[in-house]
Amino acid sequence: FQMARQHDPNAKLFYNDYDILAANGWNRQKQDYVFTLMNWLLDHGAPVDGLGMQGHFGAVTQIDTMQQIIERFSQLRVPFNLTEFDFNTADETLQADFTRDFVTLMFSTPRCTDFLMWGFWERAHWLPLGAMYRADWSSKPNALVWNELLFHEWWTNESGATNREGQFIVRAFKGKQRVTVCYAHECREAIAQVNDDNAVTLTVSDGKRAIRSLL
Repeated sequence: FQMARQHDPNAKLFYNDYDILAANGWNRQKQDYVFTLMNWLLDHGAPVDGLGMQGHFGAVTQIDTMQQIIERFSQLRVPFNLTEFDFNTADETLQADFTRDFVTLMFSTPRCTDFLMWGFWERAHWLPLGAMYRADWSSKPNALVWNELLFHEWWTNESGATNREGQFIVRAFKGKQRVTVCYAHECREAIAQVNDDNAVTLTVSDGKRAIRSLL
């Protein structure tokens, strides 16, 4: 980690490991090892920015078991990412249900900052049954679940008029948001990064008044 930091001071450095969440959380020894190792690295000043938990599943890990593991690792001083997610099963209904529940759990966990799929197309996937799209590019049920969550349920799509103070305030999901403010015949647009606690202000003026859009 020290060598990596020397070569790239701006890189985010994560320790990535497997068998933390898989197989219904049976490998408690591995969980203890990774938890202890992360604390040891941080105690000794290693420039570790977070933990990567690989997410390869061949069977269901119960969500309540998963939540207990996640709550434990949320106690670390650094965030964690879910890396390399796939669920290798021929049962497409089970695959979709587990994907929905698992992604929802991770999305609702503040310490989980990123979620990485380990492939999506059957013909280019290391485990073809784990893909979201079949060889002919038709969507499997898990792809439909994924798209519904990410592009509908958790997608900020709000519009409205400003109040008397010229403000329109909306609660937005974290991430990049496209904000457009229009007044009369003038519109302005910006890409805003929404984090835990920030406001983005766009001002459109016709020389007499200003309109502000706040996230």
